[in-house]
Amino acid sequence: MCASLLVLGGCAASGTNGSEGSKPVAGQNVTQSGAEAPSEVQAKLDQTGQKLASMANRTVSPNKKNPKVTRKGKEYAASYVEVDLQSVRTTIRPGQSSKVPYVGIIEYMENSYECRGTTKAAARALKNCKPTTSRQVKELISYDGKKWQY
Repeated sequence: MCASLLVLGGCAASGTNGSEGSKPVAGQNVTQSGAEAPSEVQAKLDQTGQKLASMANRTVSPNKKNPKVTRKGKEYAASYVEVDLQSVRTTIRPGQSSKVPYVGIIEYMENSYECRGTTKAAARALKNCKPTTSRQVKELISYDGKKWQY
């Protein structure tokens, strides 16, 4: 009985009666005033991840438009790198400060290809191409409370 009076006294002293629902319910996207819900931040990260992977695909070198051609024995080999846009995955993690509330991880695969031909032109035609190597790329970006910074 004494313990329940202390609890009630504490609630009265704080100005709340416990019925105002000040605590978030598990699984609910409750945010502070003006702050975005984690699901909204994740959606922005997904969009940014696709955008960054597309940019990487356009700027990677050597690429399909400008492959590297070398002589290999009696043949020529044209090699290039391509980002697999279907492999893009994003993960959101809590940040360690109020200035960076979230950190994002963007992962994708870079695949290397080699195309063979009897001449440089035949190799550059990019026929008879075979995958040679793949590597996983991870990029870290931060969220400033409004948008993802990269």
